[in-house]
Amino acid sequence: MPVEAEPNRSKTLTFVGAETPAPAPPFTLPPRWQATRLLGTGGQAEVWLARDLELGEWVAVKVFRDDLTETQRERLRREVRLGRSLSHPNLVRVFELIETGSRLAVAMEWVSGGSLAARLEDGPLPIGQAVAVADDVLGVLAYLHGRAIVHRDVKPSNLLLDDNGSVRLADLGLVRPLEGGGDLTATAMAVGTPGYMSPEQIRGLDPTPGADLYSLGVTLFHLLAGRMPFDGNSSFEVADKHLHASPPDVRSLRPDCPAWLARFVRRLIEKSSRDRWPDAACALDALRRKRVLASPRFWRRAALAAAAVLAVGGLVAVWADAHRGALAAVRVTRDQLVVIDARRHELWRRQVPGAALDAVVGDFLGEGEPQVAVSSVPAGLGQPAGTEDIAVFGADGRERARFASVGRTDLVTHFPGVGPTVDMATLFALDLGGAHPALAWINQSLPWFPSVVGIWEAARGARPGPVLFNSGYITGLTAAALDGKRRELIATGINNRLGYQAVAVILDPASHGGLGSPSPGPSPDLASDWQFVNATSASPVVAYVPLGASRGETKVVAAGLSGITVRAGETVVELDASGNPRTSPLFGRGPEPRRRFWDALAVACLEIEAGRENPDRVVTALDQGHADVLAEPPMQLARTLMLSRSLALAGRHDDAVALLEAAVRRTPEESDLWLRLGEQLAIGGRTAAAVDALSEAVRPRLAGRRGVDAAFDLLLLATREGDEVLYRRVVGRVSGANVAQAPQLLVLFEPIWAFCRGLWSPTSFNVSGADITLFRADRVLQRWAQFERDGDAAGAERDALALADDDEIGPLARLLAARAQTKAGDAASAVGEARAALGALAPGSRIDIEARLWTALAQRVLADALVAAGDRASAAEHFAAAARLAPQCWFGQPPTR
Repeated sequence: MPVEAEPNRSKTLTFVGAETPAPAPPFTLPPRWQATRLLGTGGQAEVWLARDLELGEWVAVKVFRDDLTETQRERLRREVRLGRSLSHPNLVRVFELIETGSRLAVAMEWVSGGSLAARLEDGPLPIGQAVAVADDVLGVLAYLHGRAIVHRDVKPSNLLLDDNGSVRLADLGLVRPLEGGGDLTATAMAVGTPGYMSPEQIRGLDPTPGADLYSLGVTLFHLLAGRMPFDGNSSFEVADKHLHASPPDVRSLRPDCPAWLARFVRRLIEKSSRDRWPDAACALDALRRKRVLASPRFWRRAALAAAAVLAVGGLVAVWADAHRGALAAVRVTRDQLVVIDARRHELWRRQVPGAALDAVVGDFLGEGEPQVAVSSVPAGLGQPAGTEDIAVFGADGRERARFASVGRTDLVTHFPGVGPTVDMATLFALDLGGAHPALAWINQSLPWFPSVVGIWEAARGARPGPVLFNSGYITGLTAAALDGKRRELIATGINNRLGYQAVAVILDPASHGGLGSPSPGPSPDLASDWQFVNATSASPVVAYVPLGASRGETKVVAAGLSGITVRAGETVVELDASGNPRTSPLFGRGPEPRRRFWDALAVACLEIEAGRENPDRVVTALDQGHADVLAEPPMQLARTLMLSRSLALAGRHDDAVALLEAAVRRTPEESDLWLRLGEQLAIGGRTAAAVDALSEAVRPRLAGRRGVDAAFDLLLLATREGDEVLYRRVVGRVSGANVAQAPQLLVLFEPIWAFCRGLWSPTSFNVSGADITLFRADRVLQRWAQFERDGDAAGAERDALALADDDEIGPLARLLAARAQTKAGDAASAVGEARAALGALAPGSRIDIEARLWTALAQRVLADALVAAGDRASAAEHFAAAARLAPQCWFGQPPTR
């Protein structure tokens, strides 16, 4: 709301209409506050709309009578102290106490939509709105009860509506800590509003959370029926009915009220607090499940009746079995799913042989009873993307839905060259502010690093789908209300391309609507995807925040209106509600500066790759236009790695090296800078300097990427050079650097060395016992070596084409097929397969040493196929390219006559 515009008028308290001239304030506020008009009056105070001139915000100022006793004044001071310590999206914020002459006032948040008391002047609420009110109020009461606080005055006039229609609980004047704190209200004095007070409050007993539940029950009755459950000619008569009279059934006054909701209200207004729910959290769970069990009073009566039946016919056991509890929890083993109720009685089980499982419970379908969501994958094997690996079972064990956590082309589309296998989805039941939980999940690609965050808000009609594609593992999901209006997702993990950094990602699942799947957003290192999504649709990515080199698991410790606390390894990072670190110039400035930077960086990268702009000018403009963002070292690292990648893709390797060398001088502890520098030096032919840089990247560090990637590059570099002395030295360096999985890596790498030398012995390609998922190209190399030994062209072609659709090793498999086709005399097919493989490999050869090696192989296989097809002129060009890229490998050697 612009501070120049006065907010809309409200019906809070006794409304002073537009036709009524605003009276002059009968008090003088300190200069900071400017009262503009009277909003309403009550028995103890007037509420004025005022402007906070220091902050430029509208506030509500509640000005109390000047005859308050000292006890009342002290209670008011307590209200302010307590109110300032509380923060919940459905709680009206209290700012401070104002002393104006002999009067006290409280400045609080201005809520513009009026009160439910005013709304009731137009008649009862629709059923859905009444349920939403109950959900909002129980949510904030659960927050208070969880902090051992009772409100004691829940009623329609204290329930305010904000601009979004959400309910905000106001007036903390009667709150009381359940333990300690020295209550200032006399023990025997009833406090609250008589029409909504619980029997125990009327009797002057100590309040419990049940008192708030009773007041809410009376309020809901009023909202549904349009009248109070108890009325009378005096407060005494009303109080007496609260103590002794049975309330009417709300359905007798509101026939369209669902039976479960009527039972819910009836249990809230039980006379004894022990017959209600223990606290608001338990009541909220019952509301959201729409499964309201009878009150303990009913079960006590039923127990007496059951005892009588037992004495007569011994039927209690049958009765108990017929009243087994609702689905409450699920136990998971590697091959079995067991569903139990709250009394730990087994409801059903499902055997899933040879499968790992993850499962969560929640009313995902919005049916009033919980379901079980299950994800599975063949143990230890992963599964092809697109497999329907998430199922939802009803309380009776019947399957209700099944879908894939990752679409068949999801990862390939965003991460060309990634493997086709994904892991088991990790499941979450998250409260996104609706009446029912959302089912969310994380799935990761094996063995490399892309991951997908997905969500299904089935109760609101949406279809399941991804909301985030991330270059790195996402490991945690948290839901939190960061802006006080809606709940957002916070994903935490790492980004592989931005320097192996810990990241926090704020996602707005409400950015999609209707009955369709959610709109996915990419991590910003995927520059073309990021730019496309932001230019064409509402991206769910509110903020993408690198937090520095990963030191271990990244997870959210706390999140709310005051911000986000993230633990990354042993480091604690405090962010504002938009994800800006406390140490950043962006702190408190919202998400837009960072988002504008990611947009500008994506455009800069695409311009460089297309060759449309001078790279120096692009980089200078980016740095000058976003100096505040780049003051964060993690953002500076991201900028350097993305720009250097684009420079390399544009063929400007010297510029990429210069950019990386400058960054290494500033921050030599960043292992990813050394890794990318080594790759660019190697691609540029500066072998000695590349070995030095990659050796630095292999060195163990406390944070960031481990040395396995640099070790792999070192081995590839030595293989390309054909230098056995260097190769053995690299093997020793990798072994001595305590690189994770070094023994596995060295076993898997031996076939590459043998392949590039043209050594086809079976012993050179024996990788038995090694984890082949670490380097899946060995599957093709083993088959290639067999073909070179036995010459079975038809068998090699058949086996190679069976692997050709695998995005990770498909290009290499196509080269084997082309080589077999050439030998079999099918030159035309061989040329087609080789060209397809070369087209897939060539772009990566500018940024990746392995892709450069296989690009050289593709040039040679294509050249041989062209010779067989009779096109020696074209073949010469490809022979030369192979010799330039890998002169010491057999495929870089001149062809034999």
